[in-house]
Formats: sequence, structure tokens, C-alpha cells
Amino acid sequence: MKKLLLLIILSLVISCDDSNVTDDSETIDTGQFKRILNHDNQEREYIVYIPESYDGTTEVPMVFNFHGFGGYISKYIDEADMRSVADAENFILVYPQGTEIEGFSHWNAAEDSPDNKSDADDIGFVKKLIEQLKSDYNINSNRIYACGYS
Repeated sequence: MKKLLLLIILSLVISCDDSNVTDDSETIDTGQFKRILNHDNQEREYIVYIPESYDGTTEVPMVFNFHGFGGYISKYIDEADMRSVADAENFILVYPQGTEIEGFSHWNAAEDSPDNKSDADDIGFVKKLIEQLKSDYNINSNRIYACGYS
């Protein structure tokens, strides 16, 4: 009888399937992602890098790294690579792409004036990008920084 009871218990334990157990914790994708944000009826590209240490539970800083005139994020990210620094210091890194003018990408970083190179609303684009990233990630609004090369 004891052997039969042991056999029944063992078969119940072995047949227990935990595949129906769900994990409600949200998995956060880390790494490098190319994304598009629609601004002023134009698709604007950017690359966002999420360090492996980011888990979404605490606010982290965000750093924008802007390419210079004629630059493209696909090449600039390797020239001005801050991904290892983002990993070490736990911040979100963003490489936005400027718009093209006469075949060269550029930034229109000034308020609207006759001296502007173009009518691209890059200030509005960056503001919208910040809002988008703040809704996607746990960003510390007091720790948003920018750097770049020109």
C-alpha cells in the first residue's frame, strides 16, 4: 500500500505542469534600437541605447548625442560611441538624426529667423522626442543632457 501511495504521489508531482504559471513582471528590452518619431509630418529617425542595468524601477538620466553637419547616426554612433559609458553609469543614450538640406543632414537649432539654414523644427523635434522617451522609460527629467560634435 505504501508503494502504491508513493507511486501515486510521484506521478502527481511529475505530471504537474508549470507552463500555465504566468510571470506578471514586465521584461525590459535593453540594447540598441533604431526608432522613428513622426514630427511635423516627417518621419524622424533616432537610435536609443538602453543599458543592461536599466530595469525601469528607478529614474535614470538621459544623454542626447548629436552628430555634426553632414553626419548620419548609423556612422556617428561608432565615431562618438558612448554605449560603454551608458552601461557603466546607467543612463539612456539617444542619437537623433538631423534632417537633410541640399543632400546633407543638419540641425536647425535656432528659433525661427531669416538666418536659419532651413525651416526644420528641430527644437520641437527634440522636445517631442524627450516626451516620447519619458513615456517609454523612467527618465529623470532633471537629468537630461546633450553633447555632440560639429
